[in-house]
Amino acid sequence: RHDRQEEDLQHFHKLRNSCTAKMDQSVSDHYSSAILEAAGDQKQLFNIVDSLTDANSENPMPESESPSQLANDFGHFFVNKVTGIRSQIDSTECDPPVMSPCHPSNGQVLESFNIVSELEICKLIRESKSSTCSLDPMPTTLVKDCLDIVTTIITKMVNASLQSGVFPDKWKEAFVTPLLKKPGLDLIFKNYRPVSNLCFISKITEKAVVNQLMYHMEKNCPLPAYQSAYCPHHSTETALL
Repeated sequence: RHDRQEEDLQHFHKLRNSCTAKMDQSVSDHYSSAILEAAGDQKQLFNIVDSLTDANSENPMPESESPSQLANDFGHFFVNKVTGIRSQIDSTECDPPVMSPCHPSNGQVLESFNIVSELEICKLIRESKSSTCSLDPMPTTLVKDCLDIVTTIITKMVNASLQSGVFPDKWKEAFVTPLLKKPGLDLIFKNYRPVSNLCFISKITEKAVVNQLMYHMEKNCPLPAYQSAYCPHHSTETALL
């Protein structure tokens, strides 16, 4: 700009275009990777499409004097809602359901969890979604890129929880976002639902526990053969069948 030379301007345009092309390619690679990762998961694919088309970019909030006041009001509303539901359940008079006890075929009872290997933790991390919570110390994508460095640390944290039988309170904290249930509804608290985003390490620990529970159940006390809800490769179609 100072010299106002034509060749400097052309050189600037060349560098600018190169930078723009690299950024465009980076965005393209990011969404291509996200689509491949979500293969078979229709919900995740629709979320990606919505993010590209800004379909759900607007999430209006009720009027309030300040953001902190609004956050506190939402927090009190959701807590009171859960308390109210629990009180209604406690006051309901009904006969308890009759359930046949499960007797393991080989007599084995799950009394404690086994420690997990670094290979298992690495597999869990790779299969996890790349979504990140603001409570995480580093983005999930960076964790996946640095698995050879962080796997040992994460494995020790998970095993410490499994061996002690303690799930740290810090891992139970979540970043809660109120989302309007449906566009066009009145901006009042009852029309919002809380979406909780937990830290990554808590979700990895939960998956390690679920894997051991499911393995024990399938081996010793199988789930009902005709259950379709919350089962892999099952859907409304298998439920109808």
